[in-house]
Amino acid sequence: PVSGVAQAVAEIDPVGKLTGTSLVGEAPKGSGLGELLTVSIKGAQYPHAFENGKAVAGAVDVVADFSKL
Repeated sequence: PVSGVAQAVAEIDPVGKLTGTSLVGEAPKGSGLGELLTVSIKGAQYPHAFENGKAVAGAVDVVADFSKL
C-alpha cells in the first residue's frame, strides 16, 4: 500500500452541495492519492459559508493523511 498525504479544495454552493474540486498536491507525487481524495469527497454534503447572515458559496480545504491507515 502507498502512504502519504493529499490536499484538495472543494467548492461549495450556497446550499452546501459540491460544485467542483481541484487538487492542490499530493506526496509522494504521482502516487494517485490526490485522485483518491478528489473522488472520495464527491457526493458529500458540506456546510455552506455565511456572509452577513446569508448563505453564500465558498470553499473548503481538505487534507487527507493516508499514512495513518
